[in-house]
Amino acid sequence: MNKAGGYIAIHRQITEWEWYKDSSTKDLFIHLLVTANFKDTRFMGKTIRRGQVVTSLPSLAEETGLSIQNVRTALKHLISTGEVTDKSNRQYRVITIVKYDDYQKPTDNLTVSQQTANRRLTDSQQYHNNDNKVNKVNKGINTSYSATDRAFTDSFDQFWKEYPKKVAKQSALKAWKKINPDDELFRKIMDGLKRWKDSGEWDRDGGQYIPYPASWLNGSRWEDEISKKVPVQEKLPAKLPAQNYEQRDYSGEQDAAMDRLMAWAESRG
Repeated sequence: MNKAGGYIAIHRQITEWEWYKDSSTKDLFIHLLVTANFKDTRFMGKTIRRGQVVTSLPSLAEETGLSIQNVRTALKHLISTGEVTDKSNRQYRVITIVKYDDYQKPTDNLTVSQQTANRRLTDSQQYHNNDNKVNKVNKGINTSYSATDRAFTDSFDQFWKEYPKKVAKQSALKAWKKINPDDELFRKIMDGLKRWKDSGEWDRDGGQYIPYPASWLNGSRWEDEISKKVPVQEKLPAKLPAQNYEQRDYSGEQDAAMDRLMAWAESRG
């Protein structure tokens, strides 16, 4: 997206603005003012108007130093009071500053020294952007540095940081690109990952049951319904009936047998 040389004009009455004492909302609004398009441009087949910013919640969080939750809350504040509008899709979101022209100071009337300072600032920003791009390539993530690309790599980096088995990063990146999650799907993926990590399933046997991150993503495993398993107790054998080990008295039977033997001997004379 285009970045303007020059300045933004903020009147001292901003101190009376209802969000002025809300640091997160104020910081986000000023950031949007200085990063919005200063002229219409084309982006992924669509026209991005002057005063619009193509971005995402993770990108805004990284660029402002705020948490994603703080960015989300601050954006709701700005929308509620008519400072900005917000439209999003699966790939990016477009934030429009409603009264963008009220905050702009054209560069035509700047002094020569001011214009020179602006050019130096622009050259410095371009240098750092190129340096960042080189760093991304060196890390194996070959991507241009548009707002959408920053949002993509930022969200993947957060996923990679939280996933417990860090193997086959390029395969995981390919799977992430295929999913191309928007802000809502990104939250679902991270929530699902947390459920898996908290379930205890991945702690067994030194973590050998943790799938590769690419497999986990390709299988949409964040949608799994996970329940903590309770170990099944071994069933004890049924209680055997008590055995009757009482000694039997055979003395009477022995006496009768002896009497029969004596009678037979007498009969034989």
